[in-house]
This record gives sequence, C-alpha cells and structure tokens, in this order.
Amino acid sequence: MKTVGTVFATRKYRPHVGIIMLWLGLLCTLTLSACGRPVTPLPIPTIVPAHPCTLQPGDTIPLVVTGIAGPNILYTWSASAGLISPPNNSTVNFTAPQTGGDVIIKVVTQSGSQSSEAFITCSIVVAPTATPTATPAPTPTETPTPTTTPAPTQTPSPCQGSNSPELIAKTWAALGTNDANMALACAETIIANYSADADAQQAERMVVPAGKTENTCTSAVPTDGKNAGVVKEFNGKYWALDDVATAWFLRGEALMKLGKTADAITSYQAVLNKYACAYAWDPKNFWFWNVANAAKQKIPPSLLASPTATP
Repeated sequence: MKTVGTVFATRKYRPHVGIIMLWLGLLCTLTLSACGRPVTPLPIPTIVPAHPCTLQPGDTIPLVVTGIAGPNILYTWSASAGLISPPNNSTVNFTAPQTGGDVIIKVVTQSGSQSSEAFITCSIVVAPTATPTATPAPTPTETPTPTTTPAPTQTPSPCQGSNSPELIAKTWAALGTNDANMALACAETIIANYSADADAQQAERMVVPAGKTENTCTSAVPTDGKNAGVVKEFNGKYWALDDVATAWFLRGEALMKLGKTADAITSYQAVLNKYACAYAWDPKNFWFWNVANAAKQKIPPSLLASPTATP
C-alpha cells in the first residue's frame, strides 16, 4: 500500500505540483501585500492659503499643498463653488464665487494606487447693499436727485512691480524698514504670480542627467560667485524658483514681525516641502545661499518636517 508521500513522488502527480507552484508565484507577483511587502500609504497633505481665506465675491487667493511632494504626485482640486486654476497643480489660485457663504475646497493627491486628501473652508462675505435714501416729495420749484451708492471695488495690492526681481527687492527693503505689512503684500504678490514657473523649474533641477550620479539641484550651483557672467546665467535660468522660494521665506519673516508665529512656520515649511533646490544670490558676499536651509533654521526642531530633497 502506497503512502501519501509515495503518491506525490510518482511521475503521475509531479506536473500538478509544478502547476500549483506556478500559480502561487503568480499570486505573489500580483498581490505584493500577500508576500510580506506592505504598501506605504501617502502622508496626509495640508492646504495652505496665502492669507486667511475670508474673501469677497470675485477675489482670488493662492493655495499651496504642503506635507507631500515628489515628481510622481498627481493633484486633483475641486471646490463646492468658485473656480480653481490650474486644477492639477500643487499651487493653484482660487477665485471666489459671486454668492456668499462657505466654500469647501478639496485636493486629492495620488501616487500609483495610493491617494490621500485634504480640505479647507473659505468664507465668502458679501458686502451689505446700502439702502437708498428716501426721495422727498417734489416741490413746485425743485426735484431732488436720488442718492446712488457706488459699487464696491477690490483694493489692489499696495506692492506693485513689473517682474519678480523688482518685487523681491521691494520685499527686502520693506523688511529693512520694519514695514512688515508691505513686505507681506510684496511676498504674496510674487507667490500668486510666479509659483507655476517655480514648480516647473524645481522639477527640472531634481532630474538626474544621463551619465550623472547627482541631480542638478546640487551640480548646477555656481561656485565662482565673482564671475558676473556665470551668476547672470544661473539667475536667468532659475529666476522663478529662486524668487518664489525667497518670497515664502520673507513672508515668514514678515509674519514673525507681526507676531503670527504659526503662520510664519507654515511659510518656512512650504520652502522645505516644495523648493529644496532654490538658491538665492547674495550680492554683498558673492555667493548663493540655499533658501530651504535658511528656512529650516527658523523652525523649532519639534515642528520640523522632513524636506523633500537634500540640496
């Protein structure tokens, strides 16, 4: 009488054993978690507005995602009302609807099969409409003209400039004279107008060229700060990345002067999370300084999050 071991050792059952092993290998390949390789979930992102999100109809405010970054992250924005543009970027502009109330803004971040999401609520405040003054009864000699109330107009930013270098210079000057409100306005104007260009230049510098072992985040930084031609070429190529990162840093400095420590730390953290490859030019000392490293020094160690890249 044959035992069970003897039966499986016969030639008749060997092909079945091979087929079973083949199916187990295929199952292991299709389901990584079943083979002891857990999938790491995405971190929870945070939506950071450029200023408190209380708006009038038609106002626009920059929004940026922090806490998550990388070249393969997909961003999908939506809002219960109003307009978001562009809808698939880490930095967007939200335009308030014409009606009042609370608007819920949502961003979904995705990498492969993993996703996470964050929400923020913005309040849309409609200015009250003035009641027209009563028209007195006409007299035989004079008919009064009804009083009209002009429509409210959006106040323009107190900081005006035609390009980011000009606005950066005004931001530094305002901090130098302790005009924190003007410095804050200039920094937020830069962030609103040039963040899309900065994001593209950050992604370009994170790429490792063919035949190289390091990305251009470190290899492209000039070391000869007294060579005016080299400095001009570098500033011209990465102008938006360097200026927007500096604007986030200076925004934090201005908020610190205004006593808004929590908001300031959020600005410093935005530099670490989004613009680790940004280098600002110091014309007095003839060198480029890494903006992310400067921002890191401003954040208490207990609140410090890991940057997305090491410059």
